[in-house]
Amino acid sequence: MKIKRTIEKTLMVEETVGYKCDYCEKIKNGNSFPNDWHCFSSHHQAWGNDSMDSYVYHDVCSTDCYIKTISKAIEKDGDKSDFEVDEMSFGFAEKLVSGFEKKI
Repeated sequence: MKIKRTIEKTLMVEETVGYKCDYCEKIKNGNSFPNDWHCFSSHHQAWGNDSMDSYVYHDVCSTDCYIKTISKAIEKDGDKSDFEVDEMSFGFAEKLVSGFEKKI
């Protein structure tokens, strides 16, 4: 027969309490992602051991921070030809952003 006892256990969980823009570091409190912010990934497609390690996820608060974050990521990577943003080639993302800038 099993001998049992009752003990109290504490469970530690991680809870989101806010978001910080990865470029300008503006903070937005709350547990849901702000509607006027954007979350995206960037990475390069080069073959090799660092290919999967190149994925970086970004949270940005504005289109200005979006453009600056992409520029900073490309400077770090150094090669636009195999760089992707939001699952788009860099060339397409660049045309998309400039198209929006012309309409604004």
